[in-house]
Amino acid sequence: MKPVNVKLTKPLQSSFKIKKICLPVLEFNWHFHSEYEIMFMNRSRGKRFIGDNIAYYEDGEIFFIGPILPHIWYSPAMNGGEKRHHEAFLIQFRNDFIGLDAHEIPELISVQNLSCFPQCNTLKILKNYAI
Repeated sequence: MKPVNVKLTKPLQSSFKIKKICLPVLEFNWHFHSEYEIMFMNRSRGKRFIGDNIAYYEDGEIFFIGPILPHIWYSPAMNGGEKRHHEAFLIQFRNDFIGLDAHEIPELISVQNLSCFPQCNTLKILKNYAI
């Protein structure tokens, strides 16, 4: 299955987008976009597909995904018969979200080197942390 190129929208006068996701089911929507993405899975368990990597995820995991990298979090329902919604927080931003190209900012060089963005992999930052 080919991923869909999603054109993200952001509020006018905004340099990034923040969204709270609260859904009973996470549908399979294989996609990519030109923005960076930070996804905090506050209360959600299921299977994630990021690039060519497929693995399970659980509550409290955070992911930092580079642009143009196909990805999806999938869970038909919460495991174990639980009656709760998936809850996640999403931040998306362009390479120039602070007015400069991220490659020109010395403080961001180490972040860029953590994972060979934009097309290699994702960085799983933290596990088992909940707010």
